[in-house]
Amino acid sequence: ASSDVVESNRANFACSFEIPKKGISEYGTVNMNFKPILATDSELVMATYNLPFGLTAEPKGRVVVVTKDGEQERVGDILRFTLQWNQNQPAMFDVCKCMERQLQGSFDEVVKALVSNDGTYADEIVMIFERPLE
Repeated sequence: ASSDVVESNRANFACSFEIPKKGISEYGTVNMNFKPILATDSELVMATYNLPFGLTAEPKGRVVVVTKDGEQERVGDILRFTLQWNQNQPAMFDVCKCMERQLQGSFDEVVKALVSNDGTYADEIVMIFERPLE
């Protein structure tokens, strides 16, 4: 159903959260505001997991789709963003923007962003999914 991926004219998703940390470091709050990518109804699912974590997902065209239910994510959810660490600098990695480039290795970049959450700087990972609603 990746043909349903369009420039949506629906209202933006918005959410905010504290960047997970380890010890006394403070990284502050992230405020996210982004367009849904599904033409049909969908909702935002924010998942926070203690590290290490597991995620079963695979590339499907221009998106990364969950293929096995987890604690918070479900089959069919689209991974939109994940917390990424570049040394000690946290950032939100835009999975769809990465996959849209359709370059060989785009999915590898997504995996690299996910595994940068290795517990060095934070005890948790935050991932944001878009869940299609029936």
